[in-house]
Amino acid sequence: LRYGILRIGTVYGVGMREALFTYIVLDAIKNNKLIYIDGDGMQTRQLIYIDDLVDGMRRAVDNFDNNPNEFIFNLCGKDKTSALDTMHVAEDIIGKKATYAHREQGYGQTFSENISITQAKGFLNWEPTTKFYDGMKYTWLNDARFR
Repeated sequence: LRYGILRIGTVYGVGMREALFTYIVLDAIKNNKLIYIDGDGMQTRQLIYIDDLVDGMRRAVDNFDNNPNEFIFNLCGKDKTSALDTMHVAEDIIGKKATYAHREQGYGQTFSENISITQAKGFLNWEPTTKFYDGMKYTWLNDARFR
C-alpha cells in the first residue's frame, strides 16, 4: 500500500477559522475589541496562506507516483511570524491601532515552531510564495466577515 502524509501548518486566508489569531486580530481591530497577547507576544508560527497550501497539495497529488513509496511532507510557511508581528500587520492593513493587553503565557503553549519544508521543496519543487502581509491584506479585503 502506497501512501503519503501531508502535515499542514496553521492556515490563514479567506474563510479561515475564527479561532485563529490571524482572524482575531483583524476582527478585533475592526470592531475596537481588546486583543490578548500571551506572554511577550514573541511566540511564532509558520503560517501558510490557503492558496500556497492548495498548490502544495495539488503538487503532492499530481506527483504521487514520482515520490517515494511512503512520504511525509510538511506544508507550512517558511517564515516565522510572531503574535506581535501579526497584530502590527493587521494594524497597518486596516489603518487603525489595536487595543491590546498582555496576559500570562499559556501552559504548554508552543513558543516557536521550527518546521522544515525541505522535503516538499526537493520532491515537489514547492515552497510558499505569498508574503504574510499580502495574504493578510487580501483576506481583509475579500473575506465578507470583515465588511
